Amino acid sequence: MDRTDKNTQNGFFNSENFNTGFNKQKVNSIPVLSKIVVYMTVVIFSAYIPVLMFYEMTANVMAILITVVCAVFLFLTVRRIDVLLPALLVSLLLVSVTGSITVTALFLGFLVAVGAASFVFSADTGKNLFFTIIMPVMSYFLSFAMTRDFGLSAISLTVYPVILVQGFMLRRRKDKLATIYSALAASVATLALALAVYMIGTNSGISFITDFIAQIRQQAANALAEYHVTDMFGESVYLFDSLTNAQAYVDSLFNILPALIFIAMFLIILLTYNYSVALTQSMGYAQRLRSNMLIIKPGVSAAAVFFAAFAISLTTDSTGNVLYPSTVAQNIYLILSPSLFIAGMSFIMSLIKKSRRGFWILILIPIVLFSLYSILIAALVFIGAAYLIIDYAGKWASANERK
Repeated sequence: MDRTDKNTQNGFFNSENFNTGFNKQKVNSIPVLSKIVVYMTVVIFSAYIPVLMFYEMTANVMAILITVVCAVFLFLTVRRIDVLLPALLVSLLLVSVTGSITVTALFLGFLVAVGAASFVFSADTGKNLFFTIIMPVMSYFLSFAMTRDFGLSAISLTVYPVILVQGFMLRRRKDKLATIYSALAASVATLALALAVYMIGTNSGISFITDFIAQIRQQAANALAEYHVTDMFGESVYLFDSLTNAQAYVDSLFNILPALIFIAMFLIILLTYNYSVALTQSMGYAQRLRSNMLIIKPGVSAAAVFFAAFAISLTTDSTGNVLYPSTVAQNIYLILSPSLFIAGMSFIMSLIKKSRRGFWILILIPIVLFSLYSILIAALVFIGAAYLIIDYAGKWASANERK
């Protein structure tokens, strides 16, 4: 008996002879009780999103509870290191950077709710009326019962389009990168719509966003200007020597804020996708998964756009100031970087597998990455882009030779 069979028999989603949406064949089904648990998890978590975000006193208690429940849920459903370890590392990183358990609760809740529900939606094809209509209504009114705010409660609906899109793409066995980008687009569109509903409900208008961004920028600059450490002689060493320099640094970060937000959302949705695929495999659907659903390989056009955007981002005016097209180009090549980094890492790993000393190289890579991570990450992005172009050129030349 292989590992997949063991997971199927002992897993949380265990049953027999279920007619799936991948193919009309008998495979292991999802028990009604397991589906109810997943559905209620989505409803409760989504309803608590506005509470976690805007009600600090209640949020602290609920954040701890949601974090514990989601961690246990992950462990019970998929006992795989490639799913559990990234979730653990991201959770620890969020706690250390933000100093708040609320952000970790939002991350783990989103991971569990979207990942598990996407899998259930992709498999349970014929009876999704409850999920697509009733569950969002339940989330909204449960959220309203806690917040008493019609506009704020709309935020509770933000997870559902992501679940529907990711589940639909999984059911249709679409490309992994296309699925992630589609789910990401759905999340951005839903967040924008929820924000619009909130602004209309509170009569705040666009000034709500601009004032909020200006406030965050000023708070960040003040915090950086005041940040200091004490050296061995008891002297205070400041990170920035003036508020002006701190403000300039914050401004440079906000210039690439769209790319930073995209990268963060890309990584989160990548983890939810991997969780959905892990559930798919543990349920006995492994034979339904195509190779394109398990790997990320961007197209050659992404590599070409990356190099062009990187070149444009280096341009400045006569005084050395960064031009607006340069800022746009910088955001573009940063947005493309995660998928190209994965492509570069895959290429390097394929070379290691072909090497007789692959085992020792595999051990050395994490050590080198840890010591020179920023340089090597950038190098792997460029390697990934170059590999895609060279690979495409080689295939094009081979096709012409056959003609």
